[in-house]
Amino acid sequence: MKNTYIISKFSLLASAFVGIAAVTGCDTDLADQATLRVIHASPDAPEVNVSLDSTTRITDLDYAASSGFVRVNAGTRDITVEAIIPGGNADVISVPDFPLEKDVRYTIIAVNETATIAAYVDNDPRVPCNPWVVHFIYLAVVDVLERKHYAIS
Repeated sequence: MKNTYIISKFSLLASAFVGIAAVTGCDTDLADQATLRVIHASPDAPEVNVSLDSTTRITDLDYAASSGFVRVNAGTRDITVEAIIPGGNADVISVPDFPLEKDVRYTIIAVNETATIAAYVDNDPRVPCNPWVVHFIYLAVVDVLERKHYAIS
């Protein structure tokens, strides 16, 4: 089952123009794991660290950068995005009890300016090996989120 979630600290309105194309292949040796990628698309936000269950898994992610896919254990996880700021880091997005399912790829995209920062979360169940999957995700100033999924064989 394919689900798309909107998680917002202040607003569900995407206020950043971001066009993202992601191309992903196949990996069959994941045991009881999911994969997670974080894309920093908040233009005025500082670099961030991303933690799962209080363990930092992604560090120093800057604006317009992607972490690439990181293998994580499947299960219910607490996800925290921490802004790296002078005088001490601060948690800016916190998602407790987020279900990470086995064999599913997750992409979390931090959008908006810091005053209304939000996270767009997309999940993609693993597809059979051989085809490639291309995702186009466009987050705009208007109250519309559109996701298209194309399987290419």
